[in-house]
Amino acid sequence: AEWQRLLGDSQPSCIVHDDAWAEAARALGAASGLPTHGVDELAAGAEPAPDHADPDAPALLVYTSGTTGGPKAA
Repeated sequence: AEWQRLLGDSQPSCIVHDDAWAEAARALGAASGLPTHGVDELAAGAEPAPDHADPDAPALLVYTSGTTGGPKAA
């Protein structure tokens, strides 16, 4: 439920994951209709990089755990 809230807040175009989070990322991507990409495959060029319409769009949002409410993007 928390990940769904973060997806709604950040409105990503894809999910990039490492090997440790591959299974969870793929399940989240399938449930949310988002493509998933392994970071190692992207770095090696084995998988095409996601296409971004806006070159000024943020590439990474890191969420804090927060102490007075839900996580907040930083």
